[in-house]
Amino acid sequence: MALQHFRNPTLSPQYNCQQHLTENSHARETPAPRMFDVLHPNTSLPSCPANMTLEWVLKAFPDVHTGLGQFGKPVSFDLDPTVTPVHDAIHRQPVARHARTKEQLDKMESEGKICRQYEPTAWCSNMTIRETKDKFTICLDPSNTINKAIRVPKHPIPRFEDILPQLNGAKCFSVADAMSGFTNILLDHESSLATTFHTPFGRYRWLRLPYGVSSGPEEYKARQQEACGPLSDTTVSGHPYLAKWFLSFKTTVLALVSGSLSTSQKLL
Repeated sequence: MALQHFRNPTLSPQYNCQQHLTENSHARETPAPRMFDVLHPNTSLPSCPANMTLEWVLKAFPDVHTGLGQFGKPVSFDLDPTVTPVHDAIHRQPVARHARTKEQLDKMESEGKICRQYEPTAWCSNMTIRETKDKFTICLDPSNTINKAIRVPKHPIPRFEDILPQLNGAKCFSVADAMSGFTNILLDHESSLATTFHTPFGRYRWLRLPYGVSSGPEEYKARQQEACGPLSDTTVSGHPYLAKWFLSFKTTVLALVSGSLSTSQKLL
């Protein structure tokens, strides 16, 4: 143990600092935080029949085909403290839409995507409805509220020009679109409160990452890349193949296989 004296250059008092040295001590870098608590560096597939069927896949992987998943750690919005929280002016919905809106809100609440919010919150946004012939989707509209305060964790998202050259030599392709997309990611409590929104039936807040939030694509892409990274250069049934995962767009994964068609069929 060595006792050393240090003087603060801006103050007159003298400060003592005790420095403890141990044998073989050295500085260690703090590992970067990961999106997933448990990593799977070695990925193995269950044995499958010669002719794979949809029924077999659904039975072999029931946890990924029912309900909502938990894709990595909950999101915590990084809000700029210099931005003043606001309540967006209420957008009135046509009365003709009320019945279908309430039905969709009840469905989303039962699925665990949203919940009722009764206490006051610092932020409050509007909802927006995307209606097509087959779908009636309720999304968050944070353009005038939290999107002005969220500091987006920039993460590179591949462009088509980045992906195209790597498709050379591929013989078999598989495209997977994640079911329910962003809503497989949980929000922490403070971030959930920031997603409170107006409806004709009171206020609700999101329990999972909603579409429309400015940091959503980067949050999803970072988790997707970390989850799929270990799947490259794996072995199926003792036969080596080269599998590359291209994480393009927001919730789509493209896998390509270089090798014989028989080997590719065992993967896909």
